[in-house]
Amino acid sequence: MEYLIRDAKIIDGSGKDAYRKSIGICDGKIVLNDLPGTADQVIVGTGLTVTPGFIDAHSHGDMALGTDYGSLAKLNQGITTEIAGQCGNSQAPVSKAFAEDKIRMLKTNMSEIPEEIRTWDRWSKYASYAESKPKHLNFGGLVGFNTIRMAVMGLTDRKPTRGEVREMQELLIEAMENGAFGMSSGLAYVPGAYTDTEDVAEIAKVMADYGGVYATHMRNESFDLIPSVKEAIEIGEKAGVSVHISHFKAMGRPNWGKVSPAIEEVEKARLRGLRVTADQYPYNCSMSALYPCVPPHYFAKGMEEALKSFTDPAVRASIKAEMDDPSTPYENFYLNSGGFSGVTICTADATKEAEGLTVEAYAKKRNMDPYDAFFDLLIENHGNVSADYHSIGEDDILSIAALPFVAIGTDGLVRSMDAKCHPRGWGTMVHAIMEFTRNHPIMSLEEVIRKMTSLPAEVYGIKDRGLIREGYRADLVVIDESRLNDRATYQEPNRVALGIPYVFVGGKIALKDGALTGVTNGVFLRKTGR
Repeated sequence: MEYLIRDAKIIDGSGKDAYRKSIGICDGKIVLNDLPGTADQVIVGTGLTVTPGFIDAHSHGDMALGTDYGSLAKLNQGITTEIAGQCGNSQAPVSKAFAEDKIRMLKTNMSEIPEEIRTWDRWSKYASYAESKPKHLNFGGLVGFNTIRMAVMGLTDRKPTRGEVREMQELLIEAMENGAFGMSSGLAYVPGAYTDTEDVAEIAKVMADYGGVYATHMRNESFDLIPSVKEAIEIGEKAGVSVHISHFKAMGRPNWGKVSPAIEEVEKARLRGLRVTADQYPYNCSMSALYPCVPPHYFAKGMEEALKSFTDPAVRASIKAEMDDPSTPYENFYLNSGGFSGVTICTADATKEAEGLTVEAYAKKRNMDPYDAFFDLLIENHGNVSADYHSIGEDDILSIAALPFVAIGTDGLVRSMDAKCHPRGWGTMVHAIMEFTRNHPIMSLEEVIRKMTSLPAEVYGIKDRGLIREGYRADLVVIDESRLNDRATYQEPNRVALGIPYVFVGGKIALKDGALTGVTNGVFLRKTGR
């Protein structure tokens, strides 16, 4: 026996009441029966709680795969497995014809682009790369619909031909054959925004035989939330696949409360037998790139052409009119946040003085019109600016959190140990525990742990993880509930949580007292079975 955690409080991930027991680790697996009295290392469990390793149901960890900063951001909050390739955006497939467009879009969220990316014309080539990379935690991936479409069609704003649809289906089949957990979409983003419901469903249907999940950043999470939920359900029904709604919420103060009818649509679909689930991050701000504030049609010729056009006062005036008009049919992050006073710049490498300021405050600092400051930020940073959007209602967060089919995911983007980001990148899981069991006690600790463990494992079909069971992989979190506290804030997002003395990955201690141990025991997970 390598480790023995003696007489600890066990929360097994099922949602059932906690119990007290010793737990052992041998050959990377959990041992609950016939435990010896000692082991190579004994941890006294008095005052400690042991849970399964948390599974990040909505990760962008592929943007920082294998890095110390990306791994610390996850492990410090108890995450031992992440499912990435979300919001339609995976690292592959990448075609030679449109590789530069893909790389340019990734630069918003990645500090370093792998040189090999230009050779990843199939998802399997990326999977081999991810498998070979030393990892502190386990990693599985979805293939992005937006990425597939860009590989075939670039950023063109038109309907695909039958031949292009077939080509996209073949890329999806290849990904599923090589272990992808499903396909994600980002229908609020270019080029996903250019695709209609029927074409998404037609492409998604080829993964039905593989048990693939359709995980969607819906077309609209604000004024068109309910139609967007209906569209997600329609795609799932037409394709014959399960649906997972990413970061379920209603953005923009005028839309708060719309989650109730949206939830009704989900529950009706579930009663019809469609498997619909969702995930959520427990914060009242979203985070994304800054450029989606601009209507998508301005990017049909690519980012560089769009940025050139932003120097034209007439184009600026036209965009301003569309952004100010609530009837403009796109996901208007600007209006959702109440204007530029609710849009906070996170990362802007070329204009560091803007980081941490709202666009409005930055404009005031430069004695500029806010719109001119906004366009200049995009131009000076080559489009690579990220931002927090203050747009989500607290009551909606609690309503969604209480749903038994909603898992917890970080949706976090971490670019370095110091780069400004959303606090969800470092604190989501602990923050959820604090919010839902202490600050707003709407569920038991056992239930919130279930939402981080067995529920996401069930959603994606991850075997032998997510529960404390005899013979399961020893991915475990040891918690000191008396000290547990998330410290990541909007002002200081890159702070480790307190109260997690140990995190085990595959039976080895990957994190101890908030610091990486150097153990890279994580594995690349492939979807198995059909």
